Amino acid sequence: MIRRFVAAATFVALCVVSSGAWADHSGVFTFTVSRDGAPIGEHRVAFRHEGDRVEIETDMELKVSFAMVPVFRFSHRSHEIWQDGKPILISATTDDDGHEYDITVRANGHGLMRTVNDRTDRLDGSTKVLALWNQDTVTSPPGNFVSIVEDETLEVAFHYLGKERMTIEGRQLEVDHYQMVGDEERDIWYDKNGQVARVQFMRQGSQIEYLRNQYHWLPLADAKLGQ
Repeated sequence: MIRRFVAAATFVALCVVSSGAWADHSGVFTFTVSRDGAPIGEHRVAFRHEGDRVEIETDMELKVSFAMVPVFRFSHRSHEIWQDGKPILISATTDDDGHEYDITVRANGHGLMRTVNDRTDRLDGSTKVLALWNQDTVTSPPGNFVSIVEDETLEVAFHYLGKERMTIEGRQLEVDHYQMVGDEERDIWYDKNGQVARVQFMRQGSQIEYLRNQYHWLPLADAKLGQ
Protein backbone atom coordinates (compact mmCIF):
# COMPACT_ATOMS: atom_id res chain seq x y z
CA MET A 1 0.00 0.00 0.00
CA ILE A 2 2.48 2.63 1.14
CA ARG A 3 5.31 0.67 -0.43
CA ARG A 4 6.80 2.47 -3.47
CA PHE A 5 5.33 5.66 -2.00
CA VAL A 6 8.88 6.53 -0.99
CA ALA A 7 11.11 3.82 -2.41
CA ALA A 8 10.66 4.25 -6.13
CA ALA A 9 10.81 7.96 -5.63
CA THR A 10 14.05 7.98 -3.72
CA PHE A 11 16.42 9.97 -5.87
CA VAL A 12 19.38 7.73 -6.11
CA ALA A 13 22.68 8.96 -4.72
CA LEU A 14 21.39 12.33 -3.78
CA CYS A 15 24.79 13.62 -3.12
CA VAL A 16 26.44 16.54 -4.58
CA VAL A 17 29.18 16.80 -7.13
CA SER A 18 29.03 18.07 -10.66
CA SER A 19 31.96 16.88 -12.73
CA GLY A 20 34.78 19.35 -12.37
CA ALA A 21 32.73 21.88 -10.43
CA TRP A 22 34.94 21.83 -7.36
CA ALA A 23 37.62 19.17 -7.31
CA ASP A 24 39.54 17.98 -4.26
CA HIS A 25 36.87 18.68 -1.66
CA SER A 26 35.24 16.50 0.98
CA GLY A 27 32.19 17.14 3.09
CA VAL A 28 28.74 16.19 4.32
CA PHE A 29 25.24 17.35 3.44
CA THR A 30 22.00 16.36 5.17
CA PHE A 31 18.51 16.61 3.70
CA THR A 32 15.21 16.68 5.57
CA VAL A 33 12.66 14.39 3.92
CA SER A 34 9.03 15.43 4.32
CA ARG A 35 5.62 14.16 3.30
CA ASP A 36 3.00 16.89 2.78
CA GLY A 37 5.19 19.20 4.86
CA ALA A 38 5.65 16.80 7.81
CA PRO A 39 9.21 15.45 8.37
CA ILE A 40 9.51 11.68 7.95
CA GLY A 41 13.29 11.24 8.00
CA GLU A 42 16.74 12.35 6.96
CA HIS A 43 19.07 11.64 4.06
CA ARG A 44 22.78 12.05 4.87
CA VAL A 45 25.47 12.19 2.21
CA ALA A 46 29.25 12.15 2.70
CA PHE A 47 31.54 12.72 -0.25
CA ARG A 48 35.19 12.89 -1.16
CA HIS A 49 36.15 14.43 -4.50
CA GLU A 50 39.77 14.07 -5.61
CA GLY A 51 40.40 15.19 -9.17
CA ASP A 52 38.24 13.06 -11.47
CA ARG A 53 37.43 10.53 -8.74
CA VAL A 54 34.33 10.83 -6.56
CA GLU A 55 33.57 8.61 -3.57
CA ILE A 56 30.12 8.82 -2.01
CA GLU A 57 28.48 7.32 1.05
CA THR A 58 24.74 7.74 1.71
CA ASP A 59 22.54 6.84 4.65
CA MET A 60 18.78 7.34 4.78
CA GLU A 61 16.11 6.41 7.33
CA LEU A 62 12.42 7.18 6.77
CA LYS A 63 9.32 6.39 8.83
CA VAL A 64 5.66 7.14 8.15
CA SER A 65 3.26 6.96 11.10
CA PHE A 66 -0.51 7.05 11.48
CA ALA A 67 -1.99 8.05 14.86
CA MET A 68 1.54 7.82 16.32
CA VAL A 69 1.89 4.21 15.10
CA PRO A 70 4.60 3.49 12.47
CA VAL A 71 2.99 2.06 9.33
CA PHE A 72 5.94 2.23 6.95
CA ARG A 73 9.72 2.12 7.32
CA PHE A 74 12.41 2.59 4.72
CA SER A 75 16.20 2.52 4.94
CA HIS A 76 18.89 2.80 2.30
CA ARG A 77 22.69 2.79 2.42
CA SER A 78 25.18 2.92 -0.39
CA HIS A 79 28.87 3.34 -1.16
CA GLU A 80 29.87 4.54 -4.63
CA ILE A 81 33.08 5.14 -6.53
CA TRP A 82 32.98 7.14 -9.79
CA GLN A 83 35.86 8.02 -12.11
CA ASP A 84 35.65 10.55 -14.96
CA GLY A 85 31.88 10.71 -14.52
CA LYS A 86 31.43 6.93 -14.85
CA PRO A 87 30.56 4.37 -12.13
CA ILE A 88 33.41 2.05 -11.15
CA LEU A 89 31.76 0.30 -8.20
CA ILE A 90 28.44 0.84 -6.43
CA SER A 91 27.27 -1.24 -3.48
CA ALA A 92 23.82 -0.54 -1.99
CA THR A 93 21.33 -2.11 0.40
CA THR A 94 17.69 -1.15 0.79
CA ASP A 95 14.97 -2.28 3.19
CA ASP A 96 11.69 -1.09 1.71
CA ASP A 97 9.30 -1.96 4.57
CA GLY A 98 10.52 -5.56 4.63
CA HIS A 99 11.33 -5.88 0.92
CA GLU A 100 15.13 -6.12 0.82
CA TYR A 101 17.47 -5.35 -2.06
CA ASP A 102 21.21 -5.96 -2.20
CA ILE A 103 22.46 -4.22 -5.34
CA THR A 104 25.95 -4.03 -6.84
CA VAL A 105 26.94 -2.22 -10.03
CA ARG A 106 30.39 -2.66 -11.59
CA ALA A 107 32.02 -1.32 -14.72
CA ASN A 108 32.25 -4.09 -17.31
CA GLY A 109 34.07 -3.18 -20.51
CA HIS A 110 31.83 -0.82 -22.44
CA GLY A 111 28.84 -1.36 -20.16
CA LEU A 112 27.80 -2.28 -16.64
CA MET A 113 27.18 -5.46 -14.67
CA ARG A 114 24.39 -5.13 -12.11
CA THR A 115 23.57 -7.71 -9.47
CA VAL A 116 20.21 -7.50 -7.67
CA ASN A 117 20.07 -10.04 -4.84
CA ASP A 118 20.90 -13.31 -6.66
CA ARG A 119 20.37 -12.13 -10.25
CA THR A 120 23.05 -10.60 -12.48
CA ASP A 121 22.35 -8.49 -15.58
CA ARG A 122 24.77 -7.22 -18.20
CA LEU A 123 23.89 -3.71 -19.35
CA ASP A 124 25.21 -2.14 -22.53
CA GLY A 125 26.72 1.31 -22.73
CA SER A 126 23.37 2.96 -23.52
CA THR A 127 22.02 2.24 -20.01
CA LYS A 128 23.12 4.64 -17.27
CA VAL A 129 22.88 4.79 -13.49
CA LEU A 130 20.23 7.22 -12.26
CA ALA A 131 22.64 9.41 -10.31
CA LEU A 132 20.92 12.74 -9.80
CA TRP A 133 23.84 14.04 -7.75
CA ASN A 134 25.66 14.39 -11.07
CA GLN A 135 24.17 17.33 -12.97
CA ASP A 136 25.50 15.73 -16.16
CA THR A 137 22.69 13.18 -15.74
CA VAL A 138 19.94 15.77 -16.24
CA THR A 139 21.63 17.10 -19.37
CA SER A 140 21.81 13.59 -20.88
CA PRO A 141 19.62 12.53 -23.83
CA PRO A 142 16.44 10.57 -22.99
CA GLY A 143 17.11 6.91 -22.30
CA ASN A 144 17.17 4.02 -19.84
CA PHE A 145 18.50 4.53 -16.31
CA VAL A 146 18.92 1.83 -13.65
CA SER A 147 18.15 2.37 -9.98
CA ILE A 148 20.47 1.38 -7.16
CA VAL A 149 17.61 1.64 -4.67
CA GLU A 150 15.40 -1.12 -6.06
CA ASP A 151 15.05 -3.49 -9.02
CA GLU A 152 13.99 -0.91 -11.59
CA THR A 153 15.05 0.34 -15.01
CA LEU A 154 13.40 3.64 -15.88
CA GLU A 155 12.94 5.32 -19.24
CA VAL A 156 13.10 9.05 -18.56
CA ALA A 157 13.96 12.43 -20.08
CA PHE A 158 14.97 15.74 -18.49
CA HIS A 159 13.88 19.33 -19.16
CA TYR A 160 15.47 22.57 -17.97
CA LEU A 161 12.88 24.95 -16.50
CA GLY A 162 15.10 27.93 -15.68
CA LYS A 163 16.72 29.76 -12.77
CA GLU A 164 14.97 30.29 -9.43
CA ARG A 165 15.82 31.29 -5.86
CA MET A 166 15.38 29.42 -2.60
CA THR A 167 16.38 30.03 1.01
CA ILE A 168 18.72 27.77 2.99
CA GLU A 169 19.89 28.73 6.49
CA GLY A 170 18.41 32.19 5.97
CA ARG A 171 20.49 32.83 2.84
CA GLN A 172 19.32 33.23 -0.75
CA LEU A 173 20.54 30.52 -3.08
CA GLU A 174 20.24 30.74 -6.87
CA VAL A 175 19.31 27.36 -8.33
CA ASP A 176 18.68 25.75 -11.71
CA HIS A 177 15.39 23.88 -11.94
CA TYR A 178 15.15 20.63 -13.93
CA GLN A 179 12.23 18.24 -14.37
CA MET A 180 12.46 14.50 -14.93
CA VAL A 181 9.58 12.96 -16.91
CA GLY A 182 8.73 9.45 -18.06
CA ASP A 183 8.44 6.33 -15.91
CA GLU A 184 9.13 8.52 -12.86
CA GLU A 185 8.59 12.27 -12.49
CA ARG A 186 10.63 14.53 -10.22
CA ASP A 187 11.68 18.15 -9.95
CA ILE A 188 15.34 18.73 -9.05
CA TRP A 189 17.09 21.98 -8.16
CA TYR A 190 20.90 22.44 -8.36
CA ASP A 191 23.00 25.29 -7.02
CA LYS A 192 25.69 27.02 -9.06
CA ASN A 193 28.22 24.29 -8.14
CA GLY A 194 25.98 21.56 -9.51
CA GLN A 195 25.05 20.39 -6.00
CA VAL A 196 21.51 19.18 -5.34
CA ALA A 197 19.56 21.60 -3.16
CA ARG A 198 16.02 20.23 -3.39
CA VAL A 199 14.02 17.37 -4.91
CA GLN A 200 10.23 17.22 -5.04
CA PHE A 201 7.65 14.76 -6.46
CA MET A 202 4.17 13.36 -5.92
CA ARG A 203 3.65 9.84 -4.65
CA GLN A 204 0.20 8.33 -4.08
CA GLY A 205 -1.40 11.74 -3.66
CA SER A 206 1.25 13.05 -1.25
CA GLN A 207 4.01 15.56 -1.95
CA ILE A 208 7.46 14.25 -1.04
CA GLU A 209 10.33 16.69 -0.67
CA TYR A 210 14.04 16.41 0.04
CA LEU A 211 15.35 19.78 1.21
CA ARG A 212 19.02 20.44 1.89
CA ASN A 213 19.75 21.68 5.39
CA GLN A 214 23.11 23.37 4.74
CA TYR A 215 23.96 26.29 2.49
CA HIS A 216 27.53 24.95 2.28
CA TRP A 217 28.78 21.44 3.00
CA LEU A 218 29.91 20.47 6.50
CA PRO A 219 33.38 19.07 7.29
CA LEU A 220 33.73 15.38 6.53
CA ALA A 221 34.39 14.71 10.22
CA ASP A 222 33.43 11.13 11.12
CA ALA A 223 32.11 10.01 7.73
CA LYS A 224 33.82 6.66 7.12
CA LEU A 225 34.28 6.68 3.39
CA GLY A 226 35.88 3.55 2.03
CA GLN A 227 35.85 1.71 5.35
